[in-house]
Amino acid sequence: MAILDERGIFWLSDTPVPQGQFAPDASIAGTLSIDDDGHVLLELDSYFPTKHGPFCILNDQGKPFGRDIYGVLRTSNSRIILTGVIPNGAQVKSNGISSQEFVATDCLVGSFDFPANPLMLAFDGLEIELSGFEDWFRLQSIKVSRGNGRISAEYEQPPEAAYEVDAEKLTFHFDISGTGPTSFGDRLSIKQNVTLRFSLRSKETLEKLADLFRSLEELLVLLTDSEYRTPWPSIVLDPRTNVRWYFTRFRRQNAAEMPKRHNCLTYFPNVREAFGDIWSNWRVKRDQFGPGFYLYLGTRRGLSFYAEHRFINLIWGFEAYHRTKFPADPNSMSERIENIVEQISDKKDKRLVRSRLKHAHEPSLERRLFEIFNLLPIELDKERLQAFATKCAQARNGISHYGTYHGAGSYNDFILDLDRKSSALSRLFHCLLLNEIGVTKEITNNWMFKAWGSFLVKHDLVEVGLLDREVPQPPAISDPPR
Repeated sequence: MAILDERGIFWLSDTPVPQGQFAPDASIAGTLSIDDDGHVLLELDSYFPTKHGPFCILNDQGKPFGRDIYGVLRTSNSRIILTGVIPNGAQVKSNGISSQEFVATDCLVGSFDFPANPLMLAFDGLEIELSGFEDWFRLQSIKVSRGNGRISAEYEQPPEAAYEVDAEKLTFHFDISGTGPTSFGDRLSIKQNVTLRFSLRSKETLEKLADLFRSLEELLVLLTDSEYRTPWPSIVLDPRTNVRWYFTRFRRQNAAEMPKRHNCLTYFPNVREAFGDIWSNWRVKRDQFGPGFYLYLGTRRGLSFYAEHRFINLIWGFEAYHRTKFPADPNSMSERIENIVEQISDKKDKRLVRSRLKHAHEPSLERRLFEIFNLLPIELDKERLQAFATKCAQARNGISHYGTYHGAGSYNDFILDLDRKSSALSRLFHCLLLNEIGVTKEITNNWMFKAWGSFLVKHDLVEVGLLDREVPQPPAISDPPR
């Protein structure tokens, strides 16, 4: 589904625009389309001329174009900047219309003046209208009263939530929008909304802003327990100019439902005071732990996985986390290894044994998993955690070393059991990351054991023996919100 499909004229960014004109004479007509997943395609009715002649454009497919493309759309009159441009097809005809296609990694759409120097394309900040997250923010500032044939609505604007973190300032701005008749009419609508503004101390490239945006999306997955996709952001060119920014994303907008009040992990009011610290911890530790963080989040992008792939990804993530959190000392077993090697007379056998014992200082996967489970701020039986760690290590080793299923029962039974393990591992991994970035123990335990959606969490833990079967009881409807 296209979110933009419009005709316009386009030109190379280094082509000068004559004074008094909005586009150069060398502009080429074409169609710009952007899909719901951010795929940007430009189809020109001709081609950009080159010094080597028209046929050379056939040789440049799939290679970086090296220049941005500017444009103006016909219907909306929006200005366009395409960056990360790559030729994606062309037709050259000696007795007909030649054409050229491009894809782009980024597309800016809005009302703005084109930069004088295309190489200095940098930006002051980022804005994201967080539509779809209203239940998570617990927006309750519109009070409606009705009586004596009259209806009235009052709105008291909540104060902004602002945080100074490292090289940026984050501000959650609360406001209302709506529609209504100018004088008389039959309907009126008012809606609360939230805009998150990133104000940067220095101008940044699109690459840096993309990492900032992805970091926010991933943090919202952790804090809402929802894979709902954040709306398209706007780029701040200057204090008065914002432009919409489109780029390739992993999934379409409707890939997941927006977070609802009854299934949110927690709510913004519960983390409002600590959000600055949580964001700072998230940014720092996301880089520090690398795959120890994002291998879990890779399973939360709304993509389909084979059961083995999902399970292995989670195990890899735990292992990577442990290696960073508790790095093993490579010299801790040196003396003992040498004592063993010295008892062997044959030189070839010595080399073989020394090679095989090179990683003897590394703890086993079973031990790594249990030590991580032991860090979790939740009360689970240690013996059950140890047994679960053992089973997960055995399953991983079987998949990795044998490449297929070996054991009793059918392959289908094995896949179902692996899926249950993955669901429980996913819950524990989520809990681990919440604890690491500074979400309180009370919030985490409430999500897992007491809240409206905790029945599903406890069910996953019961299926692998971490809780007794009688534990998961649906919470009463009167349970207090988080």
